[in-house]
Amino acid sequence: MSIAWVIIYISGIVWLFPPIRQYKGNYFHYFLILALSDPINIFCVSFIGVTQGWVHSVAGLLLVYSVGYNNNEFRKYLIHNTVLILVFISLLLVLPNLRYLILATHMMILAKFLKIAFVHLHNNSKLNLFYLALIFYEITIVINFIDLITGISVGITFFYIILAFQILLAIFFTIFREENPMLNFKLRPSP
Repeated sequence: MSIAWVIIYISGIVWLFPPIRQYKGNYFHYFLILALSDPINIFCVSFIGVTQGWVHSVAGLLLVYSVGYNNNEFRKYLIHNTVLILVFISLLLVLPNLRYLILATHMMILAKFLKIAFVHLHNNSKLNLFYLALIFYEITIVINFIDLITGISVGITFFYIILAFQILLAIFFTIFREENPMLNFKLRPSP
């Protein structure tokens, strides 16, 4: 077995732990969807014959709704959410390359995490490393999909470096929760 496959297997195993640590936290569903999407994708593609990308596309939409949404907000913006879901389903059925759809959902998630981090920073004058780790994780996903779509192919080594970085982030999310006071850094007021 090559070192590349070892890294892939380790990644799949390590990402099963953050949902356990984040249980009952604000991002439990986000981590649960991340943990389950790869195993479900492997099963669906291998045994059911689902087209590559479908599971990750649906997981991407679920991830969008797992970040910063609650039932009241979903009902409040029911028309907006209905249109978004209908557009998503239409694109899922017509796009020949679902990587564009996955990229779009992760860019939406990245924007949500940026907003959450800036609101927290503004309201508390504290920089939360948990939010920065979420932002960096989403940036790595966006970079990987831009690389896949454009075909620039910065190299397999780059892919495995990002994967190794994502493993470190999974370990971080397995150890720390959002509300951990060690992750908040008070910013000094400017003189």
